Amino acid sequence: MADCTKYHEMISCLIDGELSENDQRELDFHLENCEGCRALLSIYKMAFEEESVEPPGELLSGSMLKIRAAAARKKNSLRKRVMR
Repeated sequence: MADCTKYHEMISCLIDGELSENDQRELDFHLENCEGCRALLSIYKMAFEEESVEPPGELLSGSMLKIRAAAARKKNSLRKRVMR
């Protein structure tokens, strides 16, 4: 189809899990006939599959240590202001 803007938005909603059943049926019918939109959907799926990789545990634990240290500094700073 020449103008697929509507379907591009529907593909985005599909990836986000926000597409209604009726729109899903309409999009499925369109995808059967539109190679460009099938390619776009494939690209979106590949991009989001790559992002869903879990980070290493060391990264998570190191990040949490930094967050907790920052929270403790903020708490101590507030305590010092109150005491003044």
